[in-house]
Amino acid sequence: MSDAQTEQAQTGEPENPHAASVLKLQAAMKKATLIALPIVTVVAVVIATIVKGTNGLVGAVLGGVLALGSSLLTLTIMRYSANQSPQFAMAAVMGGYALKLIVLFGLMFALKGVTVIDRYSLGLTFAACVVVAATVEGRAFMTTKTPTVIPNSSL
Repeated sequence: MSDAQTEQAQTGEPENPHAASVLKLQAAMKKATLIALPIVTVVAVVIATIVKGTNGLVGAVLGGVLALGSSLLTLTIMRYSANQSPQFAMAAVMGGYALKLIVLFGLMFALKGVTVIDRYSLGLTFAACVVVAATVEGRAFMTTKTPTVIPNSSL
């Protein structure tokens, strides 16, 4: 066993310094997202219910769930691609983004004629959650102490 493998076995930390940095960042982003998005969703549900009634409630709940799922999918891809090269991780995240866009467009098209869901409540809740998720994830990135240059890295 090499020294690096022995150290990894003893500490339980990944050998790849890039992966350690990405995993730390992913954990901070996930925590921030799981705190902020439920709050935004609840506020949107209350407003949509007051303005649009039950249809607004259903649309806002669906918008919040879709936004949370979308954000968590990105963070999951980030976690599973952390031990790969940065180029692979970026390709995985971009592929996940394209897949999410296709699924969301398909879902919105499928819901076009459904009258139980207020589409404006769904769309506005989704948009608010995406903006908040991007903001808290950006803040997590700025406040998490991760190296921007990893010396002696083979990546």
